Amino acid sequence: MDSAERFYRQLDKLQQANPPVSFRTAVREVQRAFEEAMGNVPESLTEAIYLHFLDSFNHAELPEEKFVTYSYRLGPYIDVFWKRYDEKEDPIPREDWIFLKEVVNEAAGDLDLKLLTYIMQLIMDKGLI
Repeated sequence: MDSAERFYRQLDKLQQANPPVSFRTAVREVQRAFEEAMGNVPESLTEAIYLHFLDSFNHAELPEEKFVTYSYRLGPYIDVFWKRYDEKEDPIPREDWIFLKEVVNEAAGDLDLKLLTYIMQLIMDKGLI
């Protein structure tokens, strides 16, 4: 089972919790699961992506109860950093690719060269380089 699948299963458990977890607990647990799924990605990069995700949730103006469901959107990011991204299955919005380009450029010196090349190729395919 790959990292994104494990992440999705952890989200499934959070959604099925009885009684439901609080919003604060959900935010912490999703962050923990995301960080674990990202593996050896530098902590600062993982944190930047998660904070960007939280910001997008806030801008979506959804009720707190929808947070865990919304968190499934982090799965494609995990796939990108494990070099398993499938555009057809889980597309990442263009504005998020722009964000990724910026944060990956900032962390380039801390990333494995093969991973950096893979991500930059994806970004280039989007016409952002």
